[in-house]
Formats: sequence, structure tokens, C-alpha cells
Amino acid sequence: MSFIVARSIFFYTDSRVLGGAEDAMFMLLAGLDRGAWEPTLLLEEAVGTEPLRERAAALGCRSSTSRRCLLVLPGRAGRRG
Repeated sequence: MSFIVARSIFFYTDSRVLGGAEDAMFMLLAGLDRGAWEPTLLLEEAVGTEPLRERAAALGCRSSTSRRCLLVLPGRAGRRG
């Protein structure tokens, strides 16, 4: 007997508005095979993220908040410009 378990996938945005990048992200969320993927939208703990949370919920995607997430790419730390 084998079981297929949906894998977790996380989408992150630091935006507080619905723009082009967010529309593209929600198109990806809408098109995910839910039998294979279990998506979660990660948002910053900030005022104004409610529309993003509501849109994710309408697509059957849960959301979670966190403090600001900073991304540092290897070989780029300390560089400016």
C-alpha cells in the first residue's frame, strides 16, 4: 500500500497591495495541483495585508504571518548598489 502526501510549498510576499506580481503569484496558487501541493502564503505582520489574506483564502490557500524576512544571496553580502 502506498500513500501520496501533498508536499508543502510556501509563497512569500512583503507587499501590502495587490499588483502585478501578486496577481501572478495568485495565478500560480490557483493552478497548483492540490493533490500534490499544499500551499501556504507567508505575509509580514503588517497592517494592510488583509486583502492578500482574503484572496488566498478564496483560493483555498491558508496564510500565515511572520516578521520581515530578509534574503541574503551567497556572494552578495555586504555589497551595495
